[in-house]
Amino acid sequence: MDQINSQVNPRSLKFRKNIHGKPKVEWQQSDDWHPPPLHFNLSHTSSLIACGVTMDFQIGIDVEEKQRTIRNDILSFARRHFSHYEMDFLAAISDPEVQS
Repeated sequence: MDQINSQVNPRSLKFRKNIHGKPKVEWQQSDDWHPPPLHFNLSHTSSLIACGVTMDFQIGIDVEEKQRTIRNDILSFARRHFSHYEMDFLAAISDPEVQS
């Protein structure tokens, strides 16, 4: 794995939005230096913020308020976001308190 050039001043970093509206580092181009494949993702709520940073691989993170309530039942929420395997596992749990 390549290392980020330690002489890059963090204050010199500039960001732009990618095609999905997420922030992306806009590296200054140079013939003698190739920027690392730096990826990051941000997520926040009214009381939490998370930032994940990786090299070479995309990262996805999400934070939610602990008190958040799901307007519909947990299974309808899960159908939108979970894999078939995860859905089967969740549906096999009979206790609604354990499901959530």
